[in-house]
Amino acid sequence: MEGYEEVFVDGLYRIQNGRDYYYAVLLRKHDDDKVLPVFIGAPEAMAIQMALNNIRFKRPLTHDLLVSVLDSLGVSVSKVTIDAVIEGIYTATLVLKDENTNKEKWYIDARPSDSIVIALKTNSPIYVSMKLENHFVPKEIFLEDFEE
Repeated sequence: MEGYEEVFVDGLYRIQNGRDYYYAVLLRKHDDDKVLPVFIGAPEAMAIQMALNNIRFKRPLTHDLLVSVLDSLGVSVSKVTIDAVIEGIYTATLVLKDENTNKEKWYIDARPSDSIVIALKTNSPIYVSMKLENHFVPKEIFLEDFEE
């Protein structure tokens, strides 16, 4: 995909800052040790962790429901893209494919955290815009910054 590089979820971390906790999902390139930290809330971290561990409930949760609706409509997730940073917030797009025509047809603005969960649940690739290259940091430096 031109202008984008494929990444994978390298880890999910809980970070303490004083009495507060934050969460970061790290997206890593396949060919080096740099990661893109995406800071997320506790509910989003829980959803990503459940998707990483393939935890399923008897009844569908929100992301499961969305995937089920798409499937029922003959639509699949082609890929997820992390596109830009606007006012310090990452933007993402769910790229949806019409299964009848096998063509990408819909581009849905979404939060990166939701997009990552959906990508994990549908085994869809995640891509990051090369415009975000300067937001990648070596993983060990990121982790050092948050050691207690």
